[in-house]
Amino acid sequence: MREPAALIGPQPGFWSVPNLAGHTSEQRSDVVIKLDSNDQLILRNPMISHKLRLTLLLSAMVSIGLSSQSAVRADAAKWMVIQPGALVWAPFAELPAGTDIAVLYGDPSKAEAYAVRLKFPKGYEVANHSHPTDESITVISGKLFMAFGKNNPGRAGSTALVSGSFMMLPAGSFHHLWAEADTVVEIHSTGPSGIKLAK
Repeated sequence: MREPAALIGPQPGFWSVPNLAGHTSEQRSDVVIKLDSNDQLILRNPMISHKLRLTLLLSAMVSIGLSSQSAVRADAAKWMVIQPGALVWAPFAELPAGTDIAVLYGDPSKAEAYAVRLKFPKGYEVANHSHPTDESITVISGKLFMAFGKNNPGRAGSTALVSGSFMMLPAGSFHHLWAEADTVVEIHSTGPSGIKLAK
């Protein structure tokens, strides 16, 4: 059984591939693939079959393409870690006084993805309202009650959201909120954010 052809780099810009297209060891020669000054691939060895020539060319092109894409992704990728003590809290102007906000990433006032944390004091209430974009909400700590629908039944028909609860709130969904205890929630959404009170 013949060993598979392997790409070997004898010098920058060159790859030497053993020609295994049925030749004996005495007849076997190398196929050299190189990039010219215009980054065009060149195959040398007229003895190689057209099919193998095409296979080698495509393999080299894919390898070079994947390497370039990986480099771009590595350059473009950014990571970020925020420790709890580093959060910067400020009053949240979109809600009645008492709510604080900490922006994790993005800008809620712009058309871009963002994540924020909101801090509600015990006994805090937000009247029935909706938001213009979908929201993914996780209760980090505390306990909330929410009633859903434009004509919701109020606290009697509300749902409890304890620490660790997750909720997907579609755009335009009306909800009434009560904080049973000091509560922190994390919201992921797309801006610009906004609040529409039910009439």
